[in-house]
Amino acid sequence: MIVRSEQIAYFSQAARRKFVAETMFQMRSFAPEAGLNISDDVLQNFVVQSLEKAESYGFTLIGTLRFYIELSFIFGLGFDTDPQFPWAATTLRDTSITDEIWRADALHDAVEKYIGEVSGKDCENLRNALLATKRVAQQEINWQKELSEQRLTELAEWIFPQKIQALDQNSQHEIYRRAQESAGENGIRNHYGVVLCYFLNLFCGHQCTIDPLFPWLSQSFSDTPKNLNDRVRQIAQVAFTNLDSSILHWQTGACLSGGGSKVPLRPSKRNHDLRPFDQVITTVVTDNLSPLFEPDKWNDEGFIQAKSNSYAYVLDKRVEQISEISAAPPKITGMQPGQAAGKVLTSLAIESLREAFIEDGSPDKLIPALRCLADRDAMLPPPAKSGYYLMALVATSRDGYDSSTKAFYLADYHCYRQDSDGGWSHKPGHSPVFHNDLDEQIISNPETAVRQKNLGTIYIPTIGETPLILDYDIFCGYFYVKKSDL
Repeated sequence: MIVRSEQIAYFSQAARRKFVAETMFQMRSFAPEAGLNISDDVLQNFVVQSLEKAESYGFTLIGTLRFYIELSFIFGLGFDTDPQFPWAATTLRDTSITDEIWRADALHDAVEKYIGEVSGKDCENLRNALLATKRVAQQEINWQKELSEQRLTELAEWIFPQKIQALDQNSQHEIYRRAQESAGENGIRNHYGVVLCYFLNLFCGHQCTIDPLFPWLSQSFSDTPKNLNDRVRQIAQVAFTNLDSSILHWQTGACLSGGGSKVPLRPSKRNHDLRPFDQVITTVVTDNLSPLFEPDKWNDEGFIQAKSNSYAYVLDKRVEQISEISAAPPKITGMQPGQAAGKVLTSLAIESLREAFIEDGSPDKLIPALRCLADRDAMLPPPAKSGYYLMALVATSRDGYDSSTKAFYLADYHCYRQDSDGGWSHKPGHSPVFHNDLDEQIISNPETAVRQKNLGTIYIPTIGETPLILDYDIFCGYFYVKKSDL
């Protein structure tokens, strides 16, 4: 088999999309409160930009790339060149470090030291500095009076002594210079504008006006009055309002910028993540709780095979006695959604199926596996969840004779599960277990697998012989399944 260059490019792009999607999911898990008001599009843009920067520093492994992105999430998109984080530039450009894992671990050491000394336990120093900044802005300073660089630095040291005292004079001067530069670029170059940009950079990073994580900031710069003083006041009002509301996010221990008390996991400890991301195409990393692909366990050509349907199979529960079969309508046989919750499945509508699944798994044994926008667009499975394995649910949209296609359609739902080897398998009704789709192809992705089959013909009075079609044309989504007795 010859793999063409365009095929290699396709798989590389697919791996990249998958990595971005999984990283987005983990970012929301790393700082759930901080991500509440960030849309998928914004977060995707941020992850892509951070990924490109990480690659420019020679990071190629999943663990090191994701660690760099996590630091961008905490300290700001431009943390690598921000004068308030000199340790970042020093570590990233140190030519004596030739191994990317060593470089990432050295970066981790610097981050741990910074968070302990500057941000403080539970971000106490940072939160106090934010509150002090707000009080100063509202009460203590006559903003019509110009502040010199020295006076502004002294004010910053009074507000956030841990941060300013950790910097040498060159870094302190560079923070002021970039505040002047930012004020000029954004059309607010008066003394108030410089002061405003100085503190925005101090808390949100020196590229905050173009950082995707601060859309409210870039919006406030574009939607403001033409009068310079009014413009600065309005930007300041938006900034202080959003920074103040962000304090709750920092209290969780994962700051959007400026540091936090939660340090990302050391890269060298990320075990399975120490591999290039472009070697991972569509398989979600699973753990040892995922079921083994053991067809002989199910294909006994007797009671177990006949009565263990696709739902029982994805839950890894063989039906071994008649009492385990649902008291469902004659149209439905075998173990059914809702059964574990003591309910009878009476409809194959998507919402009814999903509700029955969730009720069976309440509170945490069977939960919807949400996907971000990038994941859905690329038709990729969700990222792995520790302690769970994945299953997919599909259903039919048609029931009965369809005059437009002149065929008779069966109504049904069906389930697939991901096994410990990363592959997908299923058990259609009383049929054997196998890992092929309805076109006899190995299933690498249930969403893209062939799910339609012509089962032969059926005789309908007044119409005659009619094709009999099984078409699972609705992909209902994924669920996380905990290894347990549902």
